[in-house]
Amino acid sequence: MASIYANAELNLAATASYNSDQGCIVDSSLARQHRISIYDHQIDTCDDDVDAGVSGNFLSESPESGNGRLKTATLAMPRHLKKNIHAALKISPLSKRGWVLQESLLSRRIVHFTASQLLWECSECFESEDGVLSGRPETGFTDGRICEGRDDQIRWWDTVEDYSNREFTFIKDRLAAMGGMIQEHKQRSMDTPLLGLWLRYFFLDLAWSYDATSERYGSEIKSTRITELDTVPSWSWLSITSGVKRPGVYSVGCHNPDRYSKHLAVQRWNIRWSGAPYASPLLHGEVIVTNHMAKVPKASSVCRGLNTLNPWFLAEHNGASMSFFMDRRLTKEEWMDLYLLLLFIGKAQRCLAVLPVPGCTTTYRRVGVAAFGVIDTHAFSMLDKPKRTITLV
Repeated sequence: MASIYANAELNLAATASYNSDQGCIVDSSLARQHRISIYDHQIDTCDDDVDAGVSGNFLSESPESGNGRLKTATLAMPRHLKKNIHAALKISPLSKRGWVLQESLLSRRIVHFTASQLLWECSECFESEDGVLSGRPETGFTDGRICEGRDDQIRWWDTVEDYSNREFTFIKDRLAAMGGMIQEHKQRSMDTPLLGLWLRYFFLDLAWSYDATSERYGSEIKSTRITELDTVPSWSWLSITSGVKRPGVYSVGCHNPDRYSKHLAVQRWNIRWSGAPYASPLLHGEVIVTNHMAKVPKASSVCRGLNTLNPWFLAEHNGASMSFFMDRRLTKEEWMDLYLLLLFIGKAQRCLAVLPVPGCTTTYRRVGVAAFGVIDTHAFSMLDKPKRTITLV
């Protein structure tokens, strides 16, 4: 399916339709009339409120005589009009569907049928029928569409955050609908995919967390794992149905892997499918890693309750504080058996919070992430803890 959209000359999107019965009908009577200014000269595009729009020949009507004349001019577009169109695209019915993200990102050209007008989208430009949008696409406006100047990993996590908040009729499709985007990123980055994470930056990617602003966050953390996702390992964000938040190192303008001291070493991995990857059921997924590991120190004080998730803080006896962002609620017994696995060190230590699988001494499941502040790194250093080789499932 991914190759169909990627190789098509043009894809038509029923952007405003809630289902296949509504079609691609555009009601131009719903279009708003915008008040714009026409200039005989180029305008200052540094103005906070307006953008230079289309330059060309326009028919201008004289207020006194009503007669029109052709003139060359530049339209000044109020900046909020552009934002309104992009915002409408993001909240459109079609943009809420999980399968559609892959289809839109892989498409070379798209014509959007919105409620009031047509929109043209491609890697070269974004045009609206009313002329408000005209020119090259702006970063982030097109839900992750490939734009020049974007770091590959930041672009990937743009896609993950968007995708993880979309809806699926069948939750098992959560893996399948990601296959085309993973293949595209693999070819672009020349990296090895590990169920939504990447081998080269695995030590950074593991620091993903729940998006507490996600509509499904509240119910997700209270429920058990969904049966259809039982075989998806806990270390992959594809194992949850709530929104995902990127690791902080992938914030726009901040990503530079060389800044971070890599400590987690991936020894090998075992990801098995019943057939073609992502197009068939996942049978098993595990990664064997080596790094410094320690049990969570006994707390002298807890800033927030043990069942509060985003986040709660733990203060160690010598003053080290740890911020926890947990994937689910833990029992008091689980807190007592919680371990930290060092991922990387930048301005702070970042760790994976893991619990041992019952009956196994070297197999662990992810239950969240933790961070130590700059000062606390000296008070409680993971580098002083012994290295262990464990299996993450």
